[in-house]
Amino acid sequence: MKFTMALAALVCSLSFAGCSSIANRNDARVLSMSADNVTVRYNEGYLENAQTTANGICQERGRTARLDRVTPSGTTDRVGSFSCI
Repeated sequence: MKFTMALAALVCSLSFAGCSSIANRNDARVLSMSADNVTVRYNEGYLENAQTTANGICQERGRTARLDRVTPSGTTDRVGSFSCI
């Protein structure tokens, strides 16, 4: 009985860990920023989230973010380089 409950607890905790990592795949993380540029790491397929993140930073300066380049970083990560124009 104790083994079954321990196994059930392990399966539940692994299930929740898997769900949380999937939920965070669309996160965009700022790697660097300056007065004129923003660099954002994001997962492949989520460029819109990176654009939104960069726009938020550029808008604080009264500007809009323009994507200059995308660089692969690992298997699924991408790094977007934006200019605040």
